[in-house]
Amino acid sequence: MRADIKEYQAVEEAAMKFVRSVAEGNSKYAKELFTDEAVLFGYLDGKLEHGSIEQFYHNVAVSYTHLRAH
Repeated sequence: MRADIKEYQAVEEAAMKFVRSVAEGNSKYAKELFTDEAVLFGYLDGKLEHGSIEQFYHNVAVSYTHLRAH
């Protein structure tokens, strides 16, 4: 059974908040999506990273600042 279009729109909205946080170097949008106990896995500068959501928020700010400096 296909999900209601509203469910797809909710997923799109959540994904855009995540992308916006990374693009702008501002975790405030992503903070709406995760609990304090969340753990993320992903690649940062070609290296697999994993850690707490707070580490992700830190990486967003540091990576953005680093990119803006170059």
